[in-house]
Amino acid sequence: MNPREGAHHQRSSPGPWWLAKGLEELPTNLDWLSSEEHRHLARLGVEKRRHDWLLGRWTAKSALLQSPYFPGSGTAPEELTVWQAADGAPEALFRGRALPLTLSISHRSGRGLCVLAPEALLVGCDLETVEARSPAFLQDYFTSDEQAALRAAPANDRDRIATLFWGAKESALKALRLGLRADTRRIRVELPAESGADEKWCNLVVRDRESDRGFGGWFRMLKGLTLVVVTSPPSEAPVSLVGDS
Repeated sequence: MNPREGAHHQRSSPGPWWLAKGLEELPTNLDWLSSEEHRHLARLGVEKRRHDWLLGRWTAKSALLQSPYFPGSGTAPEELTVWQAADGAPEALFRGRALPLTLSISHRSGRGLCVLAPEALLVGCDLETVEARSPAFLQDYFTSDEQAALRAAPANDRDRIATLFWGAKESALKALRLGLRADTRRIRVELPAESGADEKWCNLVVRDRESDRGFGGWFRMLKGLTLVVVTSPPSEAPVSLVGDS
């Protein structure tokens, strides 16, 4: 399958753009990998890790080739390399040269996500399942204000809100190119008074307390998973590369 098939992107959008793929959409062959990616894959011995890594790269290449950066270019996916920089953040190269964009990758439960943005935007994304988190987890990773917000929330909505908080923290730390090496409590997350749980974008308020950097935060549901995207500076809602909202 060519990752350009079905592309209906909105080229007038300033980004960010997003695309999700399922594990069942992975090609059966590996011809779409660059030589650098083939070498990296050979070093991955655990099957699940290989599948997750391949899903992330296929999703990212599909997003790149359906994005405004490659409109009708005829570029082959093996001409792109999505690799991990020294700080752990993903970067995209075309024929060995870095592309003028930022991207973030996430995968969970057999689904991959890639978000692209112009290089002037920091961007991070996360996919999460809604699940219970222990009091010890909340104390270790959430701010006191976030813990208070969870206690004040309806009991049947706390797991969803905690998942949003966690997804926003992971996304912001990815955007900062820090990842979970940093203290997640440096990222403060607030939900608006009305925060929906359907397949439409809703706002989050996200701030890095150490740098006082503000982020625009967005979240929605995607096939039972929580999808979170943050950008700095704040941007409009992410635009799907396959024509959805």
